[in-house]
Amino acid sequence: MTTPVQGTSFRDGAIAASVGLVVGLLLCALGVWCTIEWQRRTRPKEDSRPSSPRIRPPPRIAVAGGPMTRITDFHLWGGGDGSVKRGLERECWHFEHHADRFYHEDALSEIPDNFDAALERLCLGEAVTAAIKPLILDPKTRVLAINHLLVRVVLSSVSVHSIGPLSVLPSFVNDFIPSLPVTYKDVHDPSLLALTTWRVITAYLMQPVKLHRPPLTTQEYVEPQIQALLAALNDVVKVFATQDRVRKDCPFTQETHLERVTRSAIEWGFQIFSHPAEWKLIWEPEPTYEQILIYPGLAKLSDENAEPYEEPQMFQDLPEVRDPHEVVIHIPAVDVKRSPEKQKKFEEEKKKDDDYIRMLREDAAVQFDQALGAWYHYED
Repeated sequence: MTTPVQGTSFRDGAIAASVGLVVGLLLCALGVWCTIEWQRRTRPKEDSRPSSPRIRPPPRIAVAGGPMTRITDFHLWGGGDGSVKRGLERECWHFEHHADRFYHEDALSEIPDNFDAALERLCLGEAVTAAIKPLILDPKTRVLAINHLLVRVVLSSVSVHSIGPLSVLPSFVNDFIPSLPVTYKDVHDPSLLALTTWRVITAYLMQPVKLHRPPLTTQEYVEPQIQALLAALNDVVKVFATQDRVRKDCPFTQETHLERVTRSAIEWGFQIFSHPAEWKLIWEPEPTYEQILIYPGLAKLSDENAEPYEEPQMFQDLPEVRDPHEVVIHIPAVDVKRSPEKQKKFEEEKKKDDDYIRMLREDAAVQFDQALGAWYHYED
C-alpha cells in the first residue's frame, strides 16, 4: 500500500493559485486596454494639419463689464443738464468780461479798409453781418456787440449744427456732415437719431483714454484751425482794443486774453461734442439797437440714449439779452443797471461821473483778475 506524500500536494496547489493570479491580472489588463481603446475611438478626431490663419476664429477680447453691445457702452461722461447749462454760462461770462475790459467806447476817426472783408470772413451770414456792423462801430453799443460777436463765432465754431470755414472740429467731421443728404435742422427727422449715434461713437473713438470714459478734450491736430479762428476774430476787434480799462499790472493783453477765453470755450464745446445727448445753441433774437444777445439759448434735442424729443427742451434764464441803453457796471456776480433817467440823476449828483465810473471799473478789474487767476490756477 502506497502512502501519498503531503509536500507534493501543497506544491501543486501553490502552482494552481499562481496560474490563476496571472490569468486574473491578464484579464484585468485586457479590460483596461479595451476601456482606453473604446474612449480613444469615440473621441472626435483632431486635425493634425496646421490651421489656416484665414479661417481661425479671432480671439475674444476681454472688456471690463462684459461685451459692448449697446450704444450706452460707448458714452463718454458728459454731466447732467445742470452741468451743461452752468458750463455755457461760465464761458459766456468770460466773454462778457473780456469785452467789457479790453475794448474802448471811443469814436473811430476812420474805418479800416479791410473791416468789411474781415467781418464777412466770420461767416455770420449777410443778415447778421449787416446787423452787427453798425452796432460794433457805434460807441454806445460796441461792447455788447463785440460780446455777441465773440460768443457767437467761437461757440458756433465747435458745434456740429453750424459747421463752416472757421469750424475747429476735426476735419473729417467737417467734411462728413455737410456731405450727408440729411441735416440737424429738422429735429423731427428720424435721421437725428442716426446722426447723434454717429457723433457719440465718433467721440468715443477719438478719446484715447477709454478707462472711466472721460469727456473729450481739445485735440492737438485742430491747433491750426484754432489759430485761424483767433486770427479772424482779431482782424475785426483789434482796432477797438485798449488797455485803459484794466490794471496796469494785468498779465493779459487784449490778444492773449481773447486767446485764453476762446480756448476755454472750445474745450467746453468738445465736451458737448462728446455728450450722449444732443444739444443746440439758439441765437435768437438777432442783435438790434434795442436788444443784444450775450448768452445764447440752450436746447436739448434728445435724451442720453439719442432718442429725439417731440419738442426741444429749453432752459430757463436763457437766452440772456441786454438793452444797450442801460448802463451796466460789471462787478463779479453783481450787475448794477440804470435806466437813462436814473443815469442822468446819477450824473447830476456825482458831478464827476467819469472818474467815479473809472474807479468802479478798476475795482471790478481787481476783483475779476483775482477770480480769474484763481480759476486759471484751479484749471491748471
